[in-house]
Amino acid sequence: MQLTGEAPALAVSVAEYRRATGFIEADAEADLLIESYLRAAQSVVEAGTNCPLGLRSVRLSFAARPGLLRWWFPCAPVAEVTGVKLIQGDGETAVALPDLGLRMLQDEPQILFPLGTVAGGPAVIEVEAEVGADVADPRLKQAIILIAKEWRDAGIAVDQPDVARPSYGARHLMKQARYQRPAQTEFF
Repeated sequence: MQLTGEAPALAVSVAEYRRATGFIEADAEADLLIESYLRAAQSVVEAGTNCPLGLRSVRLSFAARPGLLRWWFPCAPVAEVTGVKLIQGDGETAVALPDLGLRMLQDEPQILFPLGTVAGGPAVIEVEAEVGADVADPRLKQAIILIAKEWRDAGIAVDQPDVARPSYGARHLMKQARYQRPAQTEFF
């Protein structure tokens, strides 16, 4: 998944973090540090749940072969599909959006392709879409706050978030809201 537009704003603001943790002392340097912890924690939560927090434009590519019927998005929710392109050999063909069956974009986003979309050999399909939600799931916001607070209290460097595993509480909140697609593609 490649970001094609601007990165979304933080799902949890510095002010929300301060209210939730009781960290009242306001100064510019502390705010920048908290913001970096929140950004890193949001990245961990998004990767662990496959749920983008905030609307963003992305491009997704996948290998397809003749007989392609259905493809599930790797994340949810999907606000809108803006374009689908079939790349086969040296040529590119735009697939008309009205010809596609867009299903369950909020819960289990998928595209149903008409028979014969991919013909004559393997191809790559590029999907451009707006993913994420305007309002973040409260469970995921709480997980971000928990992770950022744990890292800040432990003095863990923001550029090494993979070193620290989120606590049980944060993992449990993430698990409740995780999206896991049933399959990558379905062929005829």
